[in-house]
Amino acid sequence: MATLPSYSAPTPTPSASNSFKRVRELDGIRGLTAAYVVFHNWAGSSTTLPIWLQKGLLSFGQEAVMVFFLLSGFVMYWSLVNRPKQNFYQYFIRRFRRIYFPFLCAILLVFGIAVSKGGLMSTLGNPDFWPTLVGNLLMTQELSIIKPGIHVEPFLGNLPFWTLTYEWWFYFLFFPVYCFFLKKPWRLYIVTLFSLTNFLIYTQTPNIVSLVCSYFILWWSGLELATFVHRKSLSWKSLSPTLFSVAGMAMVTLIPVFFVEKIALGYYPFVIFRHFFAVLIFLIIAKVWYGQRSRLIHHCLIPFGKISPISYALYLFHYPILVLWNPAILSENLWISVPVKFIVLISLSYLVEVYLQPKINKVIR
Repeated sequence: MATLPSYSAPTPTPSASNSFKRVRELDGIRGLTAAYVVFHNWAGSSTTLPIWLQKGLLSFGQEAVMVFFLLSGFVMYWSLVNRPKQNFYQYFIRRFRRIYFPFLCAILLVFGIAVSKGGLMSTLGNPDFWPTLVGNLLMTQELSIIKPGIHVEPFLGNLPFWTLTYEWWFYFLFFPVYCFFLKKPWRLYIVTLFSLTNFLIYTQTPNIVSLVCSYFILWWSGLELATFVHRKSLSWKSLSPTLFSVAGMAMVTLIPVFFVEKIALGYYPFVIFRHFFAVLIFLIIAKVWYGQRSRLIHHCLIPFGKISPISYALYLFHYPILVLWNPAILSENLWISVPVKFIVLISLSYLVEVYLQPKINKVIR
């Protein structure tokens, strides 16, 4: 009878290494990823950039989003170390205000752009307006053109909203695992089995719930990575159960690809395999990089850390401003419109995340 690999689940305790010091490179990775996604979507809407840039260097937006998932799981462990005794209310409030305040600002932004283009009554009179708004507020949005079983589109065409469905529900999935399984040596396998079961359900009955749950192992792998970094025990041996779990899921997600007539890299079913395979590669890169600790990479990442404080707002605001917003006064001159749009994007992101978010945090406690 086959046995599971030996696996010991580290417990998040502040005493493990005095304190879980901030990994400066994480801010750099977050900032770099946010910048990449911004340029990826901007390039996709451009008619002037060369094909090698649009279809080559800037064509990995899906993979960049998986970096966000890994970082989110990683930072969640970090949060546990700093606040190991937080109750559900404290946990929920911190996530709610962090996710929803910039999200509501982005909803108002894309609504304002839609009104400026089509008028207030026309926008409100769209039969999909209210169902889509409610569905987005409940975090059930995804892209139906890419994956089946989706009934709520990102609000008013702000396509990056699709990832918030995953992030928000990952937080809710995490808490019961944290309460009941975090100290169990087989917690990773519980999460893997949970994701596998939901993926199999999704292949037979496509639905948003099973889809989100099937991705949970990707987010959780970031948390597993963080435990080993925290305890300074990251090695191929310690990481191998996580690698095997993600690799196994990647192989399972590849199976439906063989049953379609035409394979499209950015669409179901290949896109799901693409996501899982990307996370597997990123985990391997993380291990190699952690072992080498290249000073060159360190110095290259640190400047992008300055983008990190506004990375979430950049992600939410960039598509409406750079792609959907095309005022007549700017559309005539590309050399004026592009700088103006980027200035507006950075300024608004700074206003919401750096200036207003701390005030919201004081109000909602």
